[in-house]
Amino acid sequence: MGDIPKYLEVEPLRRLPEEGRELIGKEVWLFWKRDGEQTRVTMDNEHKLIIAGHNLDEATEDVVRQIGLIDGLKDKLTKLLLQWDDLVLYGELVRAGNGPTKIEAIRPKASWVLFDARHTFLNDLFMQHGNLIRMAQLYGLETAPLYKMFTPHTMEELLTELEQAKVWCRMNRIEGVVGKSFSENGEMIVFKSKIERSEIPKELFTEEELRPKRKEPEGPQLPPMPEEKVLRALQHAWDQFVETIGDKAPELVEQYWKGRRAIAIPLIVKQLKLEADEHGFSVPRNAYQLYLETSIEKLRGDKV
Repeated sequence: MGDIPKYLEVEPLRRLPEEGRELIGKEVWLFWKRDGEQTRVTMDNEHKLIIAGHNLDEATEDVVRQIGLIDGLKDKLTKLLLQWDDLVLYGELVRAGNGPTKIEAIRPKASWVLFDARHTFLNDLFMQHGNLIRMAQLYGLETAPLYKMFTPHTMEELLTELEQAKVWCRMNRIEGVVGKSFSENGEMIVFKSKIERSEIPKELFTEEELRPKRKEPEGPQLPPMPEEKVLRALQHAWDQFVETIGDKAPELVEQYWKGRRAIAIPLIVKQLKLEADEHGFSVPRNAYQLYLETSIEKLRGDKV
């Protein structure tokens, strides 16, 4: 099952090859980013569903069980894939209760939200959004809601739209938005813009959500975080540090990073935990060592 294509790594705008400039003049679609667990679904030659995790070639028993408990979902997925046997479906398992980030309000029941589909026989291209929506409606599948579609003519317009989206997310308790666009050759460009729980006004939480929780007993041992995910968390910490410090000369930002560990290390710890919660890994405990040993070039993403 290792040949099921994984979804694209969704990074912030500034991590795109042209830092967002490749979106100028193109239609950009912003979708709700749901607070859940990414899964991949396809069908084998014997017409049996294959459910994989975001990074695991085979989803955990708990994820498979949760998907099986969602009323009618497996039947819908089976009917769809019997007709579209070259597709890999990408969906977010949104569990009942709170999600990993605790941003969304408590959900009364679990759901599976389709957010993309990929043709494995058709040049490995992603399905256009209009076709995806029509297919989902035909088979009764929930899809990620569209926040807005727009065409930015300047970087300023693009950044303003993303900032307005974050304001909306804070007031509506949505984790963020995922942006999609398509290049001239049909390849998809994807990025994300997220908020943090601390940015949401406290009055939008219930008393129960604000009440300190007892420490839960430790569950099964999670797998260690791969090096590429550790680097990804470090890069997100760097991005946040740059935003915190402000628009300064690059050489000054580097000096501040090396000299202000009281700011940098808590950011690293936070991003390591977010990455672990989002993708089901154990949290690395060597933040200080990572801070000392990771080069600025790697943090910036200079094609390392």
